[in-house]
Amino acid sequence: MKDILDKVKKVFQEKILPALKKIGTKIKELWSKLKPVLAKIVPFVVRNKRYFATAGLFVCLILVMMFFTGDAFNAKRIAKLNSKEVTGEQYVPDEMFEVDAYPELNELIKKYFVAYVNADFATLETLATPIS
Repeated sequence: MKDILDKVKKVFQEKILPALKKIGTKIKELWSKLKPVLAKIVPFVVRNKRYFATAGLFVCLILVMMFFTGDAFNAKRIAKLNSKEVTGEQYVPDEMFEVDAYPELNELIKKYFVAYVNADFATLETLATPIS
């Protein structure tokens, strides 16, 4: 066990510690370059904080609007609202539906649409009350 700890200690001292020292010196160099720039920027931001806050809120508003008004969001929301779970008892296969089973109803609908297309309000009043 002691030899494993010695190997880890050796690797740490030979490889990891010098790499950390290099990173530390690079960070110090970068900080020394950024310090004068930040000394100018920070007072400007503090003086105009209300404008920066307004701009930030505006950007947030735009992002929220982009996210919540997209077609994908609306499609998912509408699909969720319109979806119903169908159990086996509620399912009616297509073969069980009757097509043109009531000729009187077919004739009434045909008359209604012909009168609707021709804008024949007198006929429409006889077929449907109230006309909407």
